[in-house]
Amino acid sequence: MNAIARRRGQRERNQLSIGQHGGPVAWFQRVSIPYLLLLPALLLVLLFQLYPTLSAGWYSLHNVLLAKLSQPRFVGLQNFRELLSGPFPNLINPIALVTINWVIGAVILQVGTGLGLAILLQQPWLKGRDFFRGLFLFPWVIAGIIVGYSWRFIFDPNAGLANALLREIGLPPVSWLNTSLLAMPCLLIASTWRAAGYSLVLEMGGLQSVPEEIYDAAALDGASGLSLVRYIIIPVIRPFLLVDLIVATVAALNAFDFVLTMTRGGPVYRTEVVGLFNYHQAFIYGKIGYGAAISVVIFIVSILLTLGYLFVFRRDEEAF
Repeated sequence: MNAIARRRGQRERNQLSIGQHGGPVAWFQRVSIPYLLLLPALLLVLLFQLYPTLSAGWYSLHNVLLAKLSQPRFVGLQNFRELLSGPFPNLINPIALVTINWVIGAVILQVGTGLGLAILLQQPWLKGRDFFRGLFLFPWVIAGIIVGYSWRFIFDPNAGLANALLREIGLPPVSWLNTSLLAMPCLLIASTWRAAGYSLVLEMGGLQSVPEEIYDAAALDGASGLSLVRYIIIPVIRPFLLVDLIVATVAALNAFDFVLTMTRGGPVYRTEVVGLFNYHQAFIYGKIGYGAAISVVIFIVSILLTLGYLFVFRRDEEAF
């Protein structure tokens, strides 16, 4: 009788377990449904991210002309050798130096301006915080081509606003975008005006996550001004700064639209950043394989800089 009762109890427990978990079919559905729901997004990533990346790698090893896309010829690393030591202009002379100046200036001005505005908008005496946040974010949603044409008109030597202001104070007009020393600063001004709003919103999110007790404790310790920013604010919002730096750096490396509409890379390649150089080589001169090699270099540099940011921030975090 005890054996029969035990078998009956085991059978009832098995039936209860099957009722609760639904058996193998229900288990498979429960496990597979989350992955099926992710499948459309995964397919989009494969279509618009992985496939173009692999295609760029394949094209970079071939001599492909825009007029003869169906006739690729394998050349190995020839495109990369030409990129580094080919005839002027190439990646080393002068594109690398121009791009380094551009990326450093654009990232520092964007992140610094965004952080400064975020700290300003967090002040308790400021009214209309949401209005100003939306106002500063507005340029970021405007297409880069529109931004470029707008600032090109502002810096126009004949009818531009910048020269109109100079005339009002009795100074002669300046050819802003055609002067070697002024073209890059003009680009940086336009870039900061456009992108600082993104950094502002991101840094405001970080500042709003800081408990008020930290500010109160800092005030009791006498921290204010730059010391408050350096020793309290920046260490606390480090994750937000990391994301901001990575996004700003990758965007600067790939910038070409508003640079194209503002200066077209001139004067004399002084604003020919690597993204614009890529566009010119691939779609103006029709050297698709050469342009793909430039894209591969941009991709590798972006990954290396991202890893560098992660390493530096992790090391500093351990130091704290």
